[in-house]
Amino acid sequence: MKKVLIVAAICLPPSLIGPAIVMGNLLRYFPAKIYSILMGHPDKIWCMKDFNSTLPCTYFYSRYPVLVYKGGLLRRLNLIGRDVFVMGEIFLRCLKIIKNENIKSLFVVADHFVEVAALIAGRLSGKKVYLWLPDIYYRPDKSDWTNKATKILEPFVIKSADRVFVTSEATQEYYVKRYGIKTNVLPHTTHVEEYKRIRNTGNNDKFSIVFTGSVEKYNAATIRDLTKVIDENPEFNAELTIVTNFPKAITK
Repeated sequence: MKKVLIVAAICLPPSLIGPAIVMGNLLRYFPAKIYSILMGHPDKIWCMKDFNSTLPCTYFYSRYPVLVYKGGLLRRLNLIGRDVFVMGEIFLRCLKIIKNENIKSLFVVADHFVEVAALIAGRLSGKKVYLWLPDIYYRPDKSDWTNKATKILEPFVIKSADRVFVTSEATQEYYVKRYGIKTNVLPHTTHVEEYKRIRNTGNNDKFSIVFTGSVEKYNAATIRDLTKVIDENPEFNAELTIVTNFPKAITK
């Protein structure tokens, strides 16, 4: 069987964030022997974690870039130096795992710029590299430094991968227009069976909408708009259920 090394910073189980849940739902159907994972150590990951969701494969850990440079000049230079060193660490870790684990290809999640180190390691070792983009790579809503870095790195990252996976047809069309690159759509993996109970508890005559995922600054306004439309238009006969790992965000 072909052995795959999956590389990310925090976007893999046991992290409880959108991309990690998508990857967990997908990878639980694959035999554990055909893939290994390299990611940031769970103890150092800031987001919520569920160790019951850890996959049965072999895990390897490294540090990952923080990409947040606050404070005085010396502190910022120190953090930048740390991240440069960490990128080198990820690169060398990839090379070592590729050799020791007889890795045939890499599946890389665009996450905290670890994809840059993984792509270079894959290219130098002659392995195929598949890249998954949980979102559009260059997003101007990010912080100023990250904004500039992603704008510079995007062409290299997108064009260096043997195949790029995106999450929607809209993103697929975006990259065709931007770079003329064909991508593959890897839809979000939601287990519909798990939400049938939710759908069946309400009035069967109602149009039921179930949202699963994180509620954060990027989609909070959209969710508020949707609830407003449902509240102000009873003729739609619709209801909304939100299933999220961050219930405090709903209260807020």
